[in-house]
Amino acid sequence: MLSSMRKLSAASVGRYIGFACLLFLLSACASLQSGFQTPSVKLVSLQALPASGLEQRFAIGLRVANPNGAALNLVGMTYAIELEGFKLISGVSNDIPSIAAYDETLVEIEASVNLLDGVRFLNDLLSNPKNALNYKVGASLDTGIPFIGKIPVSDTGVIDFNQ
Repeated sequence: MLSSMRKLSAASVGRYIGFACLLFLLSACASLQSGFQTPSVKLVSLQALPASGLEQRFAIGLRVANPNGAALNLVGMTYAIELEGFKLISGVSNDIPSIAAYDETLVEIEASVNLLDGVRFLNDLLSNPKNALNYKVGASLDTGIPFIGKIPVSDTGVIDFNQ
């Protein structure tokens, strides 16, 4: 009878230790994420590349800033660019450089124009000429880390043709 109580006690102790380890890991993950600050993204360049058939490609420069005390090692990124509410450019990239702690990096990507929205945008622009265009950049930065996951970032602004 005494030996079965020892087995029961050892099993109970094992469960308590396992539970304590789980609580420790969860609190460690929570404390890591609570100090995490969302990176920022800014559109810094948009340049048309030579067209190929009906496909128009653009070189896009995004400046990604990391306000955290640890490097941001990204495994990929999805992105979309809107002009005057028309989603013109979208794509994915897995060639993203690491962004050092408290640093910013220029990320250069290439993307194609959405043909249908491009035609609608041009039609709207010809119907209502403008001196400035509102833009919105949305991106999702994938860290590959389960408890951080994908980080949504965005930037809005105005492209003023009078400058």
